[in-house]
Amino acid sequence: MTTEGRVDGVRRGFLMGWAHDPARPGDRLELDARIDAVQLGRCLADLNRGDLVRRGIGDGRHAFRVKLPQPLEPGSEHLVTVRACADGTILPLAENYHADPSGDPEGQRLILTVEPGEIGMARPRVDEDGGGNGGAEALRRDETGSRARESAHWLPPRPSVPQALLGSGGWLFAYEGPERLARVLGTRPASADKARAQVRVLQAREERLKELGVGYLVATMPNKAAVYAEHLPPGLTLEPEGRPADQLSAVLREDARFEILDLLAVLRHARRHGRAFLRQGDQLTWNGAFHAARAVTKELAKRFAAVQPPSTAALELGTLVESTDQLSLRERVTLLGGEAVLVATSDEIADRDADLARKQLTAMYVPLPTELAAQLGSGGALLEHGNGADLPRAVVLHDGPAQRLVPFLAESFGRTLVEVTDAMPYPVIEQERPMVVIQFISEDGSFFA
Repeated sequence: MTTEGRVDGVRRGFLMGWAHDPARPGDRLELDARIDAVQLGRCLADLNRGDLVRRGIGDGRHAFRVKLPQPLEPGSEHLVTVRACADGTILPLAENYHADPSGDPEGQRLILTVEPGEIGMARPRVDEDGGGNGGAEALRRDETGSRARESAHWLPPRPSVPQALLGSGGWLFAYEGPERLARVLGTRPASADKARAQVRVLQAREERLKELGVGYLVATMPNKAAVYAEHLPPGLTLEPEGRPADQLSAVLREDARFEILDLLAVLRHARRHGRAFLRQGDQLTWNGAFHAARAVTKELAKRFAAVQPPSTAALELGTLVESTDQLSLRERVTLLGGEAVLVATSDEIADRDADLARKQLTAMYVPLPTELAAQLGSGGALLEHGNGADLPRAVVLHDGPAQRLVPFLAESFGRTLVEVTDAMPYPVIEQERPMVVIQFISEDGSFFA
């Protein structure tokens, strides 16, 4: 195991940062956090952060936030220790770390250090707009020490401790605060102007890819709560027309040239063949992933004769295995009067899911060439088809939840390049010259934030 990560500093009363294991990008690391030898407690690095997605750090769900027991005095100096429980690695400070104890970028800066001998003094972060934090863009140093511009995309506030909302029948749903929940359920939709701005982004991407002679298919991944709305706690309802993906589709219905594939109906239909999502997790089952991938290939087949959708009998599942998805490890809460209240964790049997039998799959993961690895980072992957000499190429972009679709999609292509991102890596696409770029946008990802 190799832990990578950073302590990004202190902001608005929270110690923040990220951590992940590149060899196991789907794992969520447990961390022990201390400040001035006072233990803050253990936490999971499993919060979503848009900048991690764009940098190819796993699926982007590797951030952590730990609430400080009391405010820190402006200008004071503190020793911070965030240690990975699995291998003992102490996370270093980001070179330009957050250092505003109250969220006031004009206030006096904190001075933070880590364990002696691990790393020296780092500099308080200064953004381009002159403030200490919160500028639209920040200058950071990348892993090689060169200056790199990175958009600082912050999601709405969420609980300091990762929580799971307990629904009926023991179903768990990710809970990251009332605003996020209302957004994915469609009860608090975004403005029409925001939806139109998102459409313009996708249309601009399509035009650019068309100039390169590359097709473009966009599919939206629904939140688990939309697929299993009947298992939500009492009082919570789904408003389909307010869902982020449905708002996007409504705007696009006015455009005769471009459309997206909303996978909500597909995943609801997949329930006829088995669960589409893990009961105690937030990822798709192999059954759900197969039917979603099949819907994508059916859509591609309308445009490209080289793509042949698989039959529903092509999915072969293996033995039942215990699920280790992070929702089952979170604090369980219920909502009372709009407030999240802890509930006791029962001794119920752990969730189990049928594993994928891969013997019928001929597309396999292969090492990334050095040049591509440098361009994509740890979020990149490459699959090659065993009998795919005459098959076209594809680039698959996703922001986390579509990871399990990739093996099924790769069956239709000779070479499939994958990157965890919600952006468009044009240099890589120009180099690969694929037949099509397939982009998955999740409703709870940074594109809709």
